[in-house]
Amino acid sequence: MIVVIDCNIVVAAGTKDGFVRHVVRGIIDRHEIIITGDIIAEYERVAEYPKFGAAASAYMKSTIGQIEGCARLIEPRASGLELPDADDVAYVDAAVSGGADFVITGNLKHFPERQYGSARVVSVREFAELAGLLP
Repeated sequence: MIVVIDCNIVVAAGTKDGFVRHVVRGIIDRHEIIITGDIIAEYERVAEYPKFGAAASAYMKSTIGQIEGCARLIEPRASGLELPDADDVAYVDAAVSGGADFVITGNLKHFPERQYGSARVVSVREFAELAGLLP
């Protein structure tokens, strides 16, 4: 499956060793990830927030490096969409431009539509169920 991973998923994986981290590892190992320069910049900016502490920041940076190492970097077309969180437009633009199957997010409310182009917006749990990544 082709996916776009919202930044809040990278944060969740970095701050707690649990279900989200397990799913992110499965995505990196088994699925195609689409990224853009804007998405990587947001990942990196958020990983530097002092509130996360050194261990979480280090894990996020490691995860970002793994994502960069295996992902398909694209230059997205701007959709002109307006979403509740303007930062989330980058994820929809990447998904639509890259032909993604899913946008995986921890903030479903930030995506008023559950489908953008070919990409369905899903939670980590929904994706894990669909992709056979349940522990």
